[in-house]
Amino acid sequence: MVALHAAVRAGAGVGFLPCFLGDSDADLIRLPGIEPIPYLDIWVVTHPSLRRVPRVRACMAFVGEAIRARAALYTGESFTAAP
Repeated sequence: MVALHAAVRAGAGVGFLPCFLGDSDADLIRLPGIEPIPYLDIWVVTHPSLRRVPRVRACMAFVGEAIRARAALYTGESFTAAP
């Protein structure tokens, strides 16, 4: 994904990028008429023996909330077409 992003930025052609990479890059434009494809779910996981450790729970809650707060960026809903 990172290599594809770099190649597209370098002008090597067109590529399917996750919305959070393509839409947040001011040097790239989304091709018209192509709808976002649902991406894989994002999981925040830990080893079962650590799931009740306060610092691990705090980290998981923080990461989960950060992802939820930026959900539109991951789903492509934050995209606004250039005039």
